[in-house]
Amino acid sequence: MLAICPASWLPADDSTGDVFFESKIRPLLLSRCIECHGDTDPDGELSLTSREGLLKGGTLGPALVPGKPKESLVISAIHHDAFLKMPPKDKLPTSDLALMAKWVAMGAPWPNSTAVKRSSEVLPSDATTVESAEKREEQVAFTEEQKTFWAYQPMRRPVPPDSIDDDWSRSPIDRFLFAKLRANGLTPAKPASKRDLIRRVTYDLTGLPPSVDEIESFLSDASPDAFARVVDRLLASPRYGEKWGRHWLDVARFADSNGLDENIAYANAFRYRDYVITSLNRDTPYDRFVQEQIAGDLLALESSQPADADPSFDRYAATGFLAIGAKMLAEDDPVKMQMDIIDEQLSTVCQAFMGMTIGCARCHDHKFDPIPTADYYALAGIFKSTKTMENHRVVAKWFERPLAPESDLELMRKIDVEIAATEALIAQANDRCRARVAKDIRSSIADALIAVLRKGESKGSEDPDKTVASESASQSPSKPNPVIDSQVLALWRTYFSNTRKRLAKDPNATAFFAPWLSALDLQGKDNAWQQIYLELESETPLRNQTPPRVREAIRASNPQSMPELAKLLASLAQQVLSDEGNVPAESIKLKEELLSDASPLAGPKSEIAKFYSEDEKATAATLGADLAAIKSRRPNPPMAMGVTEAQPEDLKIHLRGSHLVFGKLAKRRFPQILASTQAKPIEESSSGRLELAQWMTRPEHPLTSRMIVNRVWHWHFKRGIVPTVDNFGMLGQKPTHPELLDWLANDLIAHGWSIKHLHRTILLSQTYQMGSQIASKATEIDPDNELRWQFQRRRLTAEETRDSILEVGAGLETTMYGTLMKVPNHTYVNSTGAGGVLNYSRPRRSIYLPVIRSGMFEVLQTLDFPDPAMSSGERQTSTAAPQALLMMNSDLVHEQSLAIAQQLVQTSMDDRHRIQIAYRRILKRQATEEEWVAATQFVRSSRDHAAAVATPITANATSPEEQRELLLWQGLCRVLISSNEFSYIE
Repeated sequence: MLAICPASWLPADDSTGDVFFESKIRPLLLSRCIECHGDTDPDGELSLTSREGLLKGGTLGPALVPGKPKESLVISAIHHDAFLKMPPKDKLPTSDLALMAKWVAMGAPWPNSTAVKRSSEVLPSDATTVESAEKREEQVAFTEEQKTFWAYQPMRRPVPPDSIDDDWSRSPIDRFLFAKLRANGLTPAKPASKRDLIRRVTYDLTGLPPSVDEIESFLSDASPDAFARVVDRLLASPRYGEKWGRHWLDVARFADSNGLDENIAYANAFRYRDYVITSLNRDTPYDRFVQEQIAGDLLALESSQPADADPSFDRYAATGFLAIGAKMLAEDDPVKMQMDIIDEQLSTVCQAFMGMTIGCARCHDHKFDPIPTADYYALAGIFKSTKTMENHRVVAKWFERPLAPESDLELMRKIDVEIAATEALIAQANDRCRARVAKDIRSSIADALIAVLRKGESKGSEDPDKTVASESASQSPSKPNPVIDSQVLALWRTYFSNTRKRLAKDPNATAFFAPWLSALDLQGKDNAWQQIYLELESETPLRNQTPPRVREAIRASNPQSMPELAKLLASLAQQVLSDEGNVPAESIKLKEELLSDASPLAGPKSEIAKFYSEDEKATAATLGADLAAIKSRRPNPPMAMGVTEAQPEDLKIHLRGSHLVFGKLAKRRFPQILASTQAKPIEESSSGRLELAQWMTRPEHPLTSRMIVNRVWHWHFKRGIVPTVDNFGMLGQKPTHPELLDWLANDLIAHGWSIKHLHRTILLSQTYQMGSQIASKATEIDPDNELRWQFQRRRLTAEETRDSILEVGAGLETTMYGTLMKVPNHTYVNSTGAGGVLNYSRPRRSIYLPVIRSGMFEVLQTLDFPDPAMSSGERQTSTAAPQALLMMNSDLVHEQSLAIAQQLVQTSMDDRHRIQIAYRRILKRQATEEEWVAATQFVRSSRDHAAAVATPITANATSPEEQRELLLWQGLCRVLISSNEFSYIE
């Protein structure tokens, strides 16, 4: 079974948390907290200039409980809970509240306990401060340590060590490793068994267990290239792209919803996922893979083939990398929203491809790495010149591109012009109808008021509508009075109902027809008019809700009945509507009310067809048929999230990260610390994305090739050559084998940036094929296995666990591509599946399951699925009770173990054969004699116990005996699925 121990909040190296603090939390503390909670006489004796200050707290006690947001006073205060509200005047935006809670949940990392300074760190508030900040920008100088830092140095071309006493190495990788091991008095572990090796490599390359036939075939193959042929077979499998696609989707922070505030469905995000899987299966050169994700739409323009020749349009879908990040779509400030989106894009690009934590420089020069704020805004200008969103209004919509050849796009544009012209004709016809109906309604206001009043009375068997018709003075033989029309009466009733709600919600509001609302309340009562008149002359709610002009008109006219009041209100309304020129403010307000969208006097706003005359019906039918015919000719291509070019623009430096206070202009360019790397200048007429993508993938670039080599190494060995796989900066760890890292990076480039070649190079090494056995001497010298003296045992990932359980159970569906999320685009989605439209029970591979930000599928979440809001090259492995319980008691294990049990019970074999079938199916091997004895005892004791207990019959069984057999064999299968052998790779 899985061991149980507390889960840690942070990995052994907490650089990810440090980066999060520097980029998100430090700027927040500076801008909103340090004014009152600095080092000098802090309010409430609480200093927020250091982690220690938070832990110590103030007069109310400690303000921080690392890892526990709900128990931390600082989180309670910023949420304005109970008696403590900080900041006292304005509550922090929801996005900032979420960032603070996340920081505390991470354990409140604070790099080197560096205190937050105030003197020169606050937002500049005057010209002098701005001027001094600009001078600092011009004086950026890198230290010698920064300039000589290993990650920014050109790649060397190291020669693998050679030694006459090295009879272990079979590849350059082995020679680098062996030299380091020997220098530290260590020797490599013995080779892994062939059974462990094929299971290891099959999971590594496909995420699925090998079949029994594949295992036995490899075990019986004694040829020297047997393992190489296994590797080639697995790399050619379509399952390879699904497994390694999931690795890249972690880095790309892929999700099917926005998350953060609104959690809107990204219904077309799956096309980026499909692009990733396809590209990896095709072995798209990694440099091209990078370029397509940053500037695929621009690469298409430079392609030697026309777009029509590429039906997959992968280059367009690839730019979904820039679009699928989490966004605050309900941000009220459109400029801040855009800059936050740019920050997320820039931070992800730099971390994913180069290991640079550039987001820390949004508000200040990077505290550790040689990244000045000017460099941040020089790069940010590239994404400011890129269109990601259709708008930045609440709730904002993102840009999507039709995946169609240019010929179809041109046809769509022409047809869209026709559609717009026809829709304009329909709108004009509707406006004419609306104006006609509004004119009729305005001429019959009194009749309408009486109709609504009498409709509500419904005295005896008299038909109120007929009463209205007989008493109406405005009927004409050729055109019936619109007041009689039930649709018009419905407009008035809805208007009165909404007006009543508005007045109830706002006691200080007024309404033109407030007296008539009172009349409706008093209908059927004697002396109703007198009561209304008295209320208008006294300090009552009705008097306060009736506009002065209406009150004065009623007092001057002194109507003596409801019909007279109706005529007065009608006459006054018509006067207000006819007011022109320089009129009092009250009259303007009344006219706006009477012509508001909710008022019948403005005409119907919806379902206008119900008011058509016969001629208007004929016109609408003709235009509707024309529109349908035009739309039928329009291609309806699939849509993909992505980006496109916008108006090129350089950004000014945002001092302290504020989009309201600016420094000097930062022209678009690349980081100064990498200035020695040749780069094509950014054209004034382009965003710079293409130049950025080409610059990053130049062979001499010191970061890009090293970064992907290190990622692939990490995904094979559970530890990178640079252990901090997402951070090549000074907060990260240095490479344990720098020469090997550079040799692999050079080898990757020399072989056309082929990732599959990189896999073969690593997998065919003795280093990869080592066993995982423990050596006491090596454990003492190198307890963390940094020198790679053994293969590091690992647990299956969340997806591997679920997919393997399905594979050994009822079966895993291998359909590729597409989406399981049926939520319409731009609609709200949540963790419960938006009304059942998220079907997590379908047995497709886990990579195709919907990833809903802020509401992850519980099976994957329990097994350490990464936060899809952040780029993650490394998954943390916790060991907690819920994981063991999932393997024992979850619906997933229950259903799949039952499926195996049903097949076992349906066979006519004896217990021994059933036990062997269960072992072969679940653990892919025969049971040993010892295991067979233990399993037989389990089956017999379970059968004896079940015979003594009344067992209810379920849908899975036809008799109590069959039910008992199902349960005991299901129990055995559950034990095998819950075993360490099933869950761990040696």
